[in-house]
Amino acid sequence: MALGAVHRVWASVIEALLTSLAPRVLVEIGSDQAKNTRHLAEFSGRTGAVLHAIDPGPGFDFCAYETRYGPHFVFHRGTSLDSLPRVGALQAVLIDGAHNWHTVYGELTLIDTLVREQGQPFPLVLLLMLTGLMEGATFTRLPTEFQGPAGSHTGGRVW
Repeated sequence: MALGAVHRVWASVIEALLTSLAPRVLVEIGSDQAKNTRHLAEFSGRTGAVLHAIDPGPGFDFCAYETRYGPHFVFHRGTSLDSLPRVGALQAVLIDGAHNWHTVYGELTLIDTLVREQGQPFPLVLLLMLTGLMEGATFTRLPTEFQGPAGSHTGGRVW
């Protein structure tokens, strides 16, 4: 699937999964230009769920979303690792964007820790557009001890 094309499978894949699961809380890690955010916010409004969108540098007017979707949309400006603990219950999480392996591993580990502390089952997690796992799009945020040789964004680890 081409970069930026995930929103095109909204109805056939993502919405179908969410409709089946009927989560009350959705989390989107990486909102970028809000292509998926729009779908998730509309879904949340229709179903009475709450979407927590997390992004350190959003490329859209999140204040307009807060106004339009009211209690069904909460924006967290920050990194996923800093913001996830403020969400509360985690029932469906979309990790959407160009992330490095270290961040994705940290997100999954943190999600596991949070749901265990809450006595909840592990949530539905969809990994979307993880180009950074190969290309290192957020490589500059990767701690030095996890960086591999120049041009390598795996840090010597394969998983």
